[in-house]
Amino acid sequence: MKYHSLKPFFASLALSTVVITPPVFAQQPAEKIIPRANSSADQDKIDSAIAKVYPALVRIHVVGEKPKDGRMQKRGGTGSGTIIHPDGYVLTNHHVAGKGTRIWVRLSNKLKVDATLVGTDPQTDLCILKLNLDQIPAEMKPLPVATFGDFKTLNVGDSVLAMGSPAGVSQSVTLGVVANLEMIIPGNSGGTRQAGESVGDLVRWIGHDAIIYFGNSGGPLVNLKGEIIGINEIGLGSLGGAIPADIAKYVSNELIKNGTVRRSWTGIYPSIIKSNSERKWVRKSPSNTCVMARKPPPHSPPSSVQKPSVKTSRYANGASLPET
Repeated sequence: MKYHSLKPFFASLALSTVVITPPVFAQQPAEKIIPRANSSADQDKIDSAIAKVYPALVRIHVVGEKPKDGRMQKRGGTGSGTIIHPDGYVLTNHHVAGKGTRIWVRLSNKLKVDATLVGTDPQTDLCILKLNLDQIPAEMKPLPVATFGDFKTLNVGDSVLAMGSPAGVSQSVTLGVVANLEMIIPGNSGGTRQAGESVGDLVRWIGHDAIIYFGNSGGPLVNLKGEIIGINEIGLGSLGGAIPADIAKYVSNELIKNGTVRRSWTGIYPSIIKSNSERKWVRKSPSNTCVMARKPPPHSPPSSVQKPSVKTSRYANGASLPET
């Protein structure tokens, strides 16, 4: 059987990219697209969910700098985000705004507001911005906010709504179903690396078939209760991939509080024992399992370790193993 490689794409939009879309008549005002359900009861749930989250959507515009030919060149892009706190904190993707030097957003009522970068986490591809509240009229406060739902209650087949600003146009909504709760990238593709970090090491995406496009990155994936249960990030074949809400909620709280995400350094690197020299450390192990402590990378927390040491695991597949 021949396997075909699927290359993921990030659903943010670089302004230097040419995007071909159906024509939009300039005289028609932008309106939100409301997905239609087969029954009035289902439609009521969809309408209610949209009403809870749609006012908190923002379209993000970013200007960044990139070195080229010996000088810095400015590049622009767009993405999506959601207001998650009445103080003006916006959640989006790192690859949307994490490297921006100038950032502004369009609220759901089309008001333009400047934003600053609070903190970013390449390892989960999440980012927090803060709106300039001085630019928001008093009658618009408190700001509308969206809330997180419980990812653990999500099931394959559940209906979900993908919200955002595809192709940098006005906010839109598409309807789909959950296809996978732990989607991974085949072949451990390097296409999901951000600032040297592999996003797939920590994230198992929610796979869904609600249509997303370049520019949807950072927008919420919403359940029919009107709760954020994911943050759209990638496209893989015909599926979209969203970062689960439990990860997004934890990371956003850390970024708002500390400006960064604090993590422990375990020093554990899983690998398969292949060579005979490695295999000799394992004794009576039916699964060829052991724990090998190697010299850590320079400047890492445990870098004071001078010599590698090796210990077999105490148990492998239920069988006790002797230490060496």
